[in-house]
Amino acid sequence: MSTSTLTAGPIRPGNAAGPTPRIELDLPVALNAIHTAGLQVVPDARGGTLVDAGHPAVVPLRPYLPGTGTWAWLTDPAATGAVRRSMRPAGTVVADARRGPGGGADLVVMTVEQLGTAPDTHRPHAMLIDLKTLSPDQPIPPWMLSRPTDVEGFHLDLTGLAPVRLPERVDAVGEALRSWQLAGRTERAVLVLRGARTVLARHVVGGVLRLCRAEGFAAPVQRVDVTLAVLDVATRTVVRVLGVHTRRGATVVEVDAVPRTLGAPLLLLGAQTEPAPPADVMLLHRGRLVSARISGGLVRTGMELAARGWTPGGRPLVVRGYPAHRTG
Repeated sequence: MSTSTLTAGPIRPGNAAGPTPRIELDLPVALNAIHTAGLQVVPDARGGTLVDAGHPAVVPLRPYLPGTGTWAWLTDPAATGAVRRSMRPAGTVVADARRGPGGGADLVVMTVEQLGTAPDTHRPHAMLIDLKTLSPDQPIPPWMLSRPTDVEGFHLDLTGLAPVRLPERVDAVGEALRSWQLAGRTERAVLVLRGARTVLARHVVGGVLRLCRAEGFAAPVQRVDVTLAVLDVATRTVVRVLGVHTRRGATVVEVDAVPRTLGAPLLLLGAQTEPAPPADVMLLHRGRLVSARISGGLVRTGMELAARGWTPGGRPLVVRGYPAHRTG
């Protein structure tokens, strides 16, 4: 089975122009981003990275991840079987069981409420306790962390976290580690951090390590989700120019979609003219106008523009780099 069969949408081997809008994934850059981000964020050989194995841009990476130490995160636990088949030999699979069973995963994320009010030593999975809804005045009960209860550590979702709220998230981890210590656990807890870009994750990791030194806690084994880093540096959204005209002195470029990320100049693909300085334009799509900057030459109808980053939607995914990996 090749990587072209591993997602619900089409994956095409990439190099030439094709249907637009489309997403292009640079496979070598993506794999390098996973390892580089891990070294940057987690200064601990026992720590490492985690990726959202269900994300369309990550699916083609699965066959290349075994043996790298990267863990797989699944929002949909039902996909565990497919992930294990494509990642043979399978690494550690972490499933979100906050909304349903996490069958087949190595670790499942559960809330304190799901774990109940009394010990249950017959749960089929090792668990990570979700910290997002906890507060300092509601610590985790020690029995919940004591053996033989199979809790391996904690999960912290940083999605949408404002930097000013970073200290309270670090404090939540500190309270969890205090409960861990009170429960008599001497091994290091696992801490999975998800939903933040590399810079913010680095600050959280640093804050946790400083707190551990100050409080005398054993530093957790930290795993950081680097999916956003992969999407930022290894994917690009390609759109087609449908027309170019002038409106009130401004150049208006009509396109078949507007990329999500427009912070950096869009690159004009396939231009045959001499390179020109970046030009400020307006992108037009279905009556919507947004400002952008285009680099690479003179824009003409039929050309393609590439914006760095991922734009969600049902677009074809083109994989550039290594050939499709065979998994049997």
